[in-house]
Amino acid sequence: LCWVCLVFVVLCTGATWPRDLPIPGRHLDGIYFAMNFLESSQKKQLGGPTDLPLLARDKDIIVIGGGDTGCDCIATSLRQVSVYCYLISTIL
Repeated sequence: LCWVCLVFVVLCTGATWPRDLPIPGRHLDGIYFAMNFLESSQKKQLGGPTDLPLLARDKDIIVIGGGDTGCDCIATSLRQVSVYCYLISTIL
């Protein structure tokens, strides 16, 4: 995994009310909450206006988190023809 080549990160740490991560670099461009990414994709797919056109096409995607929301983000990224899609999650 080349962190220098990272283009797009989706945080799946809470579905409806996301939990932010207090980590270095969180403020950088290209890091989005899962629901923002999924909502933007759904609005675009339905032909409606979207404030934030988040597209995974031709980008490396890293999904941090898991569960249904994480799987939805991965599936959406693959449908949008992302280059690579990585999932970082913990298994309890």
